[in-house]
Amino acid sequence: MDKIQNGPPAESAVPSEPVQRHHWILNTLAVLFLIVTIAVGVYPFLIDAPDLDVLERKMRKDNPGWTGEMMFGYNPGESAVFDFGGNVGANTVSLSGGGLKDLSALKKMNLQAMSLMGMDNSSLDFLRGLKWMPRVFLSIRDSRSMKSFTALKTLPVSDVEVMDCPGFTDTLLFGENLRSVHLVRTGVTRLDFRNPGLLEALTFSSECRSVDLSQLPRMTRLSYLNLDGHFSLDGVDLTPLTYLATFALEHSDVETVPALSPDILSSIYLEDCPNLKNLDFLSGKTVDRLYLKGCGDPEKLFSRLSNVKINVLVVREAHVTDISFLKRIKGLNGVRFLNCTGLPERIDEPFVDVVVDNI
Repeated sequence: MDKIQNGPPAESAVPSEPVQRHHWILNTLAVLFLIVTIAVGVYPFLIDAPDLDVLERKMRKDNPGWTGEMMFGYNPGESAVFDFGGNVGANTVSLSGGGLKDLSALKKMNLQAMSLMGMDNSSLDFLRGLKWMPRVFLSIRDSRSMKSFTALKTLPVSDVEVMDCPGFTDTLLFGENLRSVHLVRTGVTRLDFRNPGLLEALTFSSECRSVDLSQLPRMTRLSYLNLDGHFSLDGVDLTPLTYLATFALEHSDVETVPALSPDILSSIYLEDCPNLKNLDFLSGKTVDRLYLKGCGDPEKLFSRLSNVKINVLVVREAHVTDISFLKRIKGLNGVRFLNCTGLPERIDEPFVDVVVDNI
C-alpha cells in the first residue's frame, strides 16, 4: 500500500545559500545600526565635552588675578525656589572670588546655569561678550562690594536670582524674556521689568519700608509670588494674577491680605505677620496647604472666615487655647501645631488628624 502523505514533505533544517546570505546581510545591518546609534549618542560627549581639569587650568591662565574657586554643579543654599530647574550637571558652573576678566574658556560647556558667589569685583564686566551663551539661569549671591551690574544687559537671562547684593538697584538691566526673578536683600525699591507679563515666579525681599509695587498687577502669568518685608501693601491689586497658585507673605506689617483671584490655591504661607487681623481673603477658596507662623491667635484669624476648604493646616509659634475654629474649615484632613503654647499634648478631634509637636 502506498504511504499516505499528510502535508508537504519536510524541508531541510539547513537554510539554502541564498537564505543564509539574506540572514547575514540583515544581521550585519542590525549591528551597524547599533554601532551608529551608540556613536551618535556618545560622540558629542567624547569629542565636545571639555576636560574639566583642563578647563579650570585655562580659566586660571586667562584670569591670572582670579583667586576664587570653580565648581561644576550648583547648591542653591538659602534659595528655596531658585534651583536652576534641576540643572546640576557639567553644564552648570559656580564661580567665586574676584579677579575674573575672561570667561571664554567656558564657551564649550554649553552653559545652562551660572552661579556667581562672593564676587569682590567692582563690576560684572567680565560677563560682557558672552553672546554665545544660550538663555541661562543666573545666580549672583553674597557680592556686597559689587557696584556695577550693567553687564547684565548683554546676557540672555531667563531666570535670575540676586541675593545679598545691596549695590544692585535696577531691574531694567534684565532682558525681555525673564520667567522667574528672585531678589533678596538687594537695593531694589521699585519693581520694573521690561516684559512683566511673562514672569511666572517672583520673590521680592526688601528691608526698605517704601517700595514701588505698582507693576505687580501687570504680572498676570505669575504662579508663585513671595513678598518679604515691612513695606506697605495698601492699594496693591493682586486680583489680575489669575494663575497664582502659591502666595507667601513674610515679615509684614499688614493687617489684611489683599484679595486673591483664584478660587483654588496650592499653598499659602503667612510668616511673622503679627498685625494680621483676619484671613478674610480666603473666604470661598480651596487651599491645599495653609501655613501660619507667628501670626497671632488662629481663633481670631478664623473668626469671620466662612466657606473655606483647607486640606492641611500648619500653625507654628502661636498661643492657642481654643481649637473650635477648626470646625469652620471644610475638607480638613490634617492639622499640625508646631511650638505652640496653651495646647495639651494630645488632642482628640473627630475626623481630623491633629499633631502637636515641639521642635
